[in-house]
Amino acid sequence: MSSTKKAEKKLPQSTLVPPPPLGISTWPGWLLVGIGWLLARLPHRVLTWGGRALGPLLKRLMGRRANIGRRNISACFPQKDTAEVEQLLDQHFRSLGQMLVEIPYSWWGSEKDALCRHRIEGLEAVRSAHAAGKGVVLVSGHFTTIEVGPRLLCMHLPVAAIYRPHSTPLMEHLARKNRLKYGKALFRRKDTREMVRHLKSGGIVWYAPDQDFTHGQCVFAPFFDLDAWTITSTRQLARLSGAAVFFLSVRRVDSGSRYVLQLDPMPEVPGPDHLADCVAFNQRVEALARQVPEQYLWIHRRFKTRPEGEAPFYD
Repeated sequence: MSSTKKAEKKLPQSTLVPPPPLGISTWPGWLLVGIGWLLARLPHRVLTWGGRALGPLLKRLMGRRANIGRRNISACFPQKDTAEVEQLLDQHFRSLGQMLVEIPYSWWGSEKDALCRHRIEGLEAVRSAHAAGKGVVLVSGHFTTIEVGPRLLCMHLPVAAIYRPHSTPLMEHLARKNRLKYGKALFRRKDTREMVRHLKSGGIVWYAPDQDFTHGQCVFAPFFDLDAWTITSTRQLARLSGAAVFFLSVRRVDSGSRYVLQLDPMPEVPGPDHLADCVAFNQRVEALARQVPEQYLWIHRRFKTRPEGEAPFYD
């Protein structure tokens, strides 16, 4: 038995959070679960159409988030006039609608159907590193494919993920239960020791570190020519474990009916310092966001933290 297999046997078991009991306070959540389970049985093209049709409704219901998205798009694409910003925002909310229906598709959809609807590029380099017993860190940005992308990736690689626990007990139960059906393990952000141990054993860890985190070591690194508060954890994981770092991009193509996953090595990480590593990561996210701008998560307050003395970015 290889050392990698021995180490994998020692991985801590990922525990499930028990589901909340069915009652007056929880029945709306359970009803949504039932609807999601039924939606996952529909043909993918129907889900795609239905999800995108939700876009205008979501934009009206999520007025505050729409304003955040409008502010982000205007700042990141200063060459766009008001009409062009609104057009991209409309496209983004259609993409968000598709993200919502991709959650039940990822959790309960047919694996055979998923195989027919995606292709993956750059897989052999990751497989080679994993086969040699070298750990691999896969980093991504927060795009509207954030749920379906890892689901498809796990059809090819034994991937563990870093995730943020849900505040709602039902969602926490469902997210852990369904992600662990195809993922190797789930780690919370604070489980650094377990993650490093997993990587040292030749494991693969995926996460998306491009949000404005309140906790953790961060630096300001340029993103669309703006200072963005960027966490340095990718560098720390790579240095502590000796893992290779790859950027995972996931994008919808063919009017949203298919997916392309691409794995690109990032040999520049870890680099000379924290800032260089964060700049390299932000450049990859920005390049993908420029390629498929409607699919980046513009409704996140990416520029919430500002340099000292700078005015708040959001109202």
